Amino acid sequence: MKKRSNGSLARPTALVVVLAGLAAAAAVVGAAQSEAHGNSPNDRHDNGRHYGWADWNKWPGHDYGHGHGHGGGNHGPKPLPRTDVVQTEYGAVKGFIKDDVRTFLGMPLAAPPVGDLRWRPPVKPAKWRGVRDAVEYGSMCAQNKRLLDFGAPSTSEDCLYINVFAPAKSPRKRPVMVWIHGGGHTVGAGDGHDGSALVQGNDVLVVTFNYRLNAFGFLVHPALDGSGKTTNYGFLDQTFALKWVQRNIAAFGGDPDNVTIFGESAGGIAVLYQLISPKSKGLFHRAIIESGSVFWRKLPTLATAETAGMNFAASLGCTDQSAACLRNLSVQQILSIGDQFNTAVNDGYTLNMNYREAFETGRFNRVPILNGVNRDEYRWFTALSEVNSGHVVTADEYSERLEAVFGVEAAPSVERLYPLHKYGSPSEALSAAVGDGNFVICGSRNLNQAASKYVPVYGYEFTDRNSPQVFPPVSFPYGAAHTSEIQYIFRNYRGARVEPLPPLSRAQQELSKQMVAYWGTFAENGDPNVRSQPRWPRYAKRDDRVMELRTGAPRVISDFAKVHHCEFWDDYNLDLSGPIN
Repeated sequence: MKKRSNGSLARPTALVVVLAGLAAAAAVVGAAQSEAHGNSPNDRHDNGRHYGWADWNKWPGHDYGHGHGHGGGNHGPKPLPRTDVVQTEYGAVKGFIKDDVRTFLGMPLAAPPVGDLRWRPPVKPAKWRGVRDAVEYGSMCAQNKRLLDFGAPSTSEDCLYINVFAPAKSPRKRPVMVWIHGGGHTVGAGDGHDGSALVQGNDVLVVTFNYRLNAFGFLVHPALDGSGKTTNYGFLDQTFALKWVQRNIAAFGGDPDNVTIFGESAGGIAVLYQLISPKSKGLFHRAIIESGSVFWRKLPTLATAETAGMNFAASLGCTDQSAACLRNLSVQQILSIGDQFNTAVNDGYTLNMNYREAFETGRFNRVPILNGVNRDEYRWFTALSEVNSGHVVTADEYSERLEAVFGVEAAPSVERLYPLHKYGSPSEALSAAVGDGNFVICGSRNLNQAASKYVPVYGYEFTDRNSPQVFPPVSFPYGAAHTSEIQYIFRNYRGARVEPLPPLSRAQQELSKQMVAYWGTFAENGDPNVRSQPRWPRYAKRDDRVMELRTGAPRVISDFAKVHHCEFWDDYNLDLSGPIN
């Protein structure tokens, strides 16, 4: 590979897209935003979406329950049965039952982070008297509408709520699976991820929750951060949810000593945060990373992040750089330029080293790991760009696009590995190159290799190229793109769409059942193997085998590195990254 005159590879100068920068890939931000309304704890409203027990005809997999909430009246099917009362540390809650799953929605996780609590670590909510109806989701955290139907606009800061899906009956404490949603740390919410299929297929409990996003969750500023000890608010919300699980999940039938964290995209990166943070030790016992292995990515330093935060403050008129001024800014002001803050930082306290260093040296929370990617990850982002801009990548601009991502000196080597004639379109060629080398595909193999020296690791590649897609059609096939696997784990997943996705085919439904069984069995004992399904080998660097999750029947493959040119990308990333210290 061609080097610079000083012996180093040309570092990319533009379009260096990593997973936590999802927001940067979305060129269009929806302008329409609506204020949250409703103050009753039993009448939660969501900016852009309002789904709950009273609106199950509008939400995937649930029936309309009348006589409660908006639009109930005396029409529609019989209301869903209610659960017994469950006592949490903050008060009693009562959910509903459907298909042998007890569902509790919109339970307060933390005090609303508003006013003086904005840009502070989460604190416990006020206790309540009586029984709280846990029958509809809480508000989504403040966010712009980005990533098309992957997120919805919200202006609510009162958004830290948690949801539990549990078996209707269970004679013993069951494993717990805690989902951390994706969305580039700028959009998304815990709702929309119905845990019922995992509960029904594995007799586990599933927990979802919201955490602060964009500048609300990841702004760093010297007037706020306590010399690094109170940064990474979105990460702290996630850790706070894990602590809530430790204190409360037994009341729902869960085992606090058997907790699996799992997440996709930025949620997968959040799993990495938890794995490498000393503050999360003992809060979970297994980890599943879906399309989040940003192994080579370096976290911003505290000083770099503080400079960006001070520029943010000045841009919004806080010339005195005071905490008071920042906390008096409106939600709309913050959202206007807040999506630039979409990653945790190396603050020396909650996070004190980069991913590669942590996993290569074994200085991470050592739990079994299930980790993988989708075959055509980056087609999702290329499609997003095409939908937003209306522009289709042409053959004439292919070389220029590669130079923008990989640098002028490295681009010719990349183009020789990814020649246009091997792909159906320039968009597919570009997606393959960026996805393999500058995204998470080969990074997932690097993480498997490093972590497997210390803990059991199981690798996978999801390859169903006919998966239904949330985004509209584009000039090329999506294939097994980023996010495609979510609907196989969470029944009726649809992002922020109102309309459901096309249903899974019979073969895809079977794959979904197999994946749900693998995920749930891994949560049970740290090994995904199910007696009735193809055996999934533990990852070992010497044979480099991962499970291909495909329709027909999953199978073990050993050519992942060859297909994705990972040896080439290992050299490329090592030259860019340099030694650990």
